[in-house]
Amino acid sequence: MVFKIIGSLRNIRSGNFSPHGQHRVNLKNLRQGHAFRSGDVWLTRSRRYGDLKHALVPAQSIAEGGRLAVPLRPEEWLADRQARLDMRLRELGRAARAGTIPGGSIENGVLHIEKLEAAAPTGAEDLVLDLYKQIPPTRITDLLLEVDAATGFTEAFTHLRTGAPCADRIGLIE
Repeated sequence: MVFKIIGSLRNIRSGNFSPHGQHRVNLKNLRQGHAFRSGDVWLTRSRRYGDLKHALVPAQSIAEGGRLAVPLRPEEWLADRQARLDMRLRELGRAARAGTIPGGSIENGVLHIEKLEAAAPTGAEDLVLDLYKQIPPTRITDLLLEVDAATGFTEAFTHLRTGAPCADRIGLIE
């Protein structure tokens, strides 16, 4: 994106500048760079690409009487979780000494837990198959090339002597 902005500055200096065209180019570059979706850049009057601060509940309104499912201060939440963990570990210790661990046992100092049975609701398998039918077929090579384009993975593999990048990206990925 830096190169495109520099190119835009050259157009301004040379007089080949169209504000309307420049707005389209900038918007296209922002969309391709995922700046809007990540929240790095936002639009003032946009609900979809607006400032993320407007989606959060202000701390002042919570302090004035709003109720949360968790304490406002993280130290309180962590202390509560630590107390719960200690209590549950003591219960597990008592059950281990009595040999009454639900769904498990300790044999020769090793904890063995029985395998749980899947509790899928009726019709779930049909729903999963229907969802898989809705997904378009994708070749794994195409997917890997797309990930490579986003991450630059294959650029890390260069010729040992010349330092040249691999010419056959597909062969390297496969």
